[in-house]
Amino acid sequence: MRAAREQRPPALPAEPKLERELSEGLLEEEPGRYASGEADAVSGLLFRGVFPGLDFEEASFEGCVFEGMRLTGADLSKTGLTDLVIRRCDLSNASFSKAALTRVRFDDCKLVGADFSEGVLRDVRFSRCSLRYAQFFQAGLRAVRFEGCDLSGAAMQELKLRDLTLSECKLAGVELFHTKLAGVDFTTCETDGLVVAAEDLRGGVFTAAQAVGLARLLGIIIK
Repeated sequence: MRAAREQRPPALPAEPKLERELSEGLLEEEPGRYASGEADAVSGLLFRGVFPGLDFEEASFEGCVFEGMRLTGADLSKTGLTDLVIRRCDLSNASFSKAALTRVRFDDCKLVGADFSEGVLRDVRFSRCSLRYAQFFQAGLRAVRFEGCDLSGAAMQELKLRDLTLSECKLAGVELFHTKLAGVDFTTCETDGLVVAAEDLRGGVFTAAQAVGLARLLGIIIK
């Protein structure tokens, strides 16, 4: 049996060099500068504060840090996010639909119900994040790593994958229909309740115990 190809790790950004901090009050004074694509790429800023429901649609951010922010329900659809560090932020129910994320680190973030549908993620790492019920429908994931994340109930149908790494993640109830899993290593993850079709499992890497659980799920009787 041929060994699975080793997945390329994401090329992650270094800590950006920041020019100034943009806190809650300043952002409210200059909303058009940072939202709805009305400016050139925003770079070199540290964002902090509470901005539920903020509209960043089609905006572009490069070399910024988002730290300790509450952006629940924010609209980040069609954004361009490059060389960002996003840490300890609450992005529950935020929309990244059709966004382009390149060299982005999500550290200790809450992304429950976040929507990455039809987005393109390249060289992205999610570390110790809650992604329960997140949506990745028809997203493109290239050199993306999830480590220590809770993806329970996430919708990951029809993904276009290359170099996906899953390390010590909870995958209960994750839907992976029409996502080809060849080369993806699940051996350190919790896979009970994984929702997947038999034809998509070909080439995936599982422990013996995980394989038995998947066999039951697919109606295979092992004696």
